[in-house]
Amino acid sequence: MMGWDELGDWITWGLIIFLGLVSVAVLINVVCQVIYAFRRSLRKTPALSIEEVLERIPDVPYQELPGGADDEDREMCVICVVPYEPGEACGVLPGCGHVFHKLCAAKWLRQNSTCPLCRAAFTVTDDARQTNAVSAVENMV
Repeated sequence: MMGWDELGDWITWGLIIFLGLVSVAVLINVVCQVIYAFRRSLRKTPALSIEEVLERIPDVPYQELPGGADDEDREMCVICVVPYEPGEACGVLPGCGHVFHKLCAAKWLRQNSTCPLCRAAFTVTDDARQTNAVSAVENMV
């Protein structure tokens, strides 16, 4: 039969081994987190300030489609809820491509980092480019 001294030795060694394994697991986790954060920082390009984003939003003249809707059904800016006028400068948000009055979009983006219509979050980086050139907005909101 095993005595109390031998049982105490087994418990002591069991705790030492258990704590050693937990320490190794924590160390591996910390090393993996550091490597992940380092690799992610290498890939990430710095985000532009909100003023730089606003400068890069192009002025696009609004144009109604031929046979457009009457005054009650005209497309409107969802920020200020005012209908677009033909030829009026609008801004196209990067990413989602939704259109708003340029000044409304500037006011909104100074307070939010999402599209006011679809709530898509966006960050514009220095190397980001719009893939589709827009010359005129045609009844697009």
